[in-house]
Amino acid sequence: MGISHTEEIVPTHNGQIFLLGHSRGGGAAILKAATDERITAVATWASVIEYGRFWTAAEMEKWEKEGVLYVLNGRTGQQMPLYWQFFEDYHKNKAFLHIPTAIRNLHKPLLAVHGTADTVVSPHNPLEMKSLLLKVETHLFSGADHTFGGRHPWMGHTLPPDMDEAIKITTHFLRTYINY
Repeated sequence: MGISHTEEIVPTHNGQIFLLGHSRGGGAAILKAATDERITAVATWASVIEYGRFWTAAEMEKWEKEGVLYVLNGRTGQQMPLYWQFFEDYHKNKAFLHIPTAIRNLHKPLLAVHGTADTVVSPHNPLEMKSLLLKVETHLFSGADHTFGGRHPWMGHTLPPDMDEAIKITTHFLRTYINY
């Protein structure tokens, strides 16, 4: 968990770098943007605001005892293993991985797009982000789910309306900050 400091970031034609992250990736994008001056702006879709909020006390106890916690992927039905080492790494790096602190320290534009029918990540997260940093631009889509109607693999010829709108909002947001 966390962001590697060795990943390759490819700037736009004019040297600007924009990040877009979905769900836990939204948290990772915020963390990276808060610590990397090369990043111009960050957009999130259905972003988490705290990595440690996912586990109940009972899950934590079982997880530590058994060394693995299985999390159901609601889309695929798969039981995804999370090994205890994952939590230990999170706990060891908790200060670095604290998304609310990163948001408070963010000195660049942030977009938070979220659906009101998201059952995976709380639709209240964009409002919480805005309470930490007033310049957060928020868009809540009434009735949209965690993936804005998208599924993998996508077999349709057109995007779902909620995803299409999320793309339009994100594109407009990022274009606002492009310096030609």
